[in-house]
Amino acid sequence: MKDSFANIIWNKIKEEIEISYNSLSYLLFGLYLVSLSLFLYFNLNTSVNHDLSSIYGLFLIIFSIPLLVLNKPPIFQLKRNILTFILGIILEIIGIILCIIPNLIKTTSPILLGVLLFFGGITLLSKLFLEETKKDSRTIEIKLVYSIIYLIAIVIGANNMFKAGLDLSIAVLIYSIPFFYLTYRCIDDIEVRRKTEVKDTIFLFKPITLESESVLAIILGTFTIVSGIVMIYLNTLSINGLVSIMLLLISVQVTFNGITPAGIIDKRIYLYTLGFIGLILAMISCLLPNVLTIHLTYLVAFLNILYIFQIVDLSRMLISHYKKLNEFKFTIPVIGMICSIIQNIIAILFGIFLINQSWIPKYIMGILLIIMGLDIILMIFLNEKNKSKEEKDTVKYF
Repeated sequence: MKDSFANIIWNKIKEEIEISYNSLSYLLFGLYLVSLSLFLYFNLNTSVNHDLSSIYGLFLIIFSIPLLVLNKPPIFQLKRNILTFILGIILEIIGIILCIIPNLIKTTSPILLGVLLFFGGITLLSKLFLEETKKDSRTIEIKLVYSIIYLIAIVIGANNMFKAGLDLSIAVLIYSIPFFYLTYRCIDDIEVRRKTEVKDTIFLFKPITLESESVLAIILGTFTIVSGIVMIYLNTLSINGLVSIMLLLISVQVTFNGITPAGIIDKRIYLYTLGFIGLILAMISCLLPNVLTIHLTYLVAFLNILYIFQIVDLSRMLISHYKKLNEFKFTIPVIGMICSIIQNIIAILFGIFLINQSWIPKYIMGILLIIMGLDIILMIFLNEKNKSKEEKDTVKYF
């Protein structure tokens, strides 16, 4: 007897699936472009004055994520090495500042953006056809899709430079279509994690060997440090921008690695769906301030309070570790767990701060966010050190 349609759907929902980082990054760009198209439409057809700096800020944050996370060359044909990693961090910092400081850019820079898109598109289009390519059944197809992306970028750039009067909301919406197509084409292109041989070369061009979990943690740590500094030294802070980026980063962690505030969850369709919904809401909120601010503020506060589950799990692990050894030793794993507990406590306090900002003074919350960011970076350092130690011990054993 054949399964019913409902059973087939339910089994698909329960099935654990893996989507490549490339597909997720293409989808991230596609969703951003659709959100940007919506923003441009509202900006053209309403009298509401939107904060245009959030356009540039959100674009830089989203553009920096593939530079940092991917295990192989991301879109736009850039190699993932220390130089691109530093560039990604710089872009992320600038993007965060633009999003959380209201009206930082009071006048738009359409000509500058037009020059970048126009000449950047021409450069990438030339590079696409002048470089030698390996024999691959999909080479021509992928070349064609990239060509469309670069040609549309050239058209949008030319429109900005020469003020041709093109409806950018429609142009940007069309621009998103190739990215969704690439998402579909790469859906089964799962990256195999392998160690990259580090050759003796210039330091900045050496490949990055960090796991994606560590890279996502660095992105979150950078965000908390920058946000904390802005909270302490500046009176103006966009809570909408703060909440939008936090939701964006939580959603990226969910979709890329299944990391949720309550812990790591198997990658299933419902998890990706929730992650994508979070991404869309974060982008719309960032581009259209005050539309979803109150709702998303309480949502992000609730998500941060969920970190209490991680505190419970880590506390159990520490107690179990103590009972097993019958003594308390500050080993690297133990210090890492303590750092993680501190990080989660601050995350919960941040959630409480969002519910009512009068409960925790802003400068105190700023200091706590900086501590959280430094704590995350320290935890990553300890994890990497522990991994290298385990690898050395394994080599000695064999």
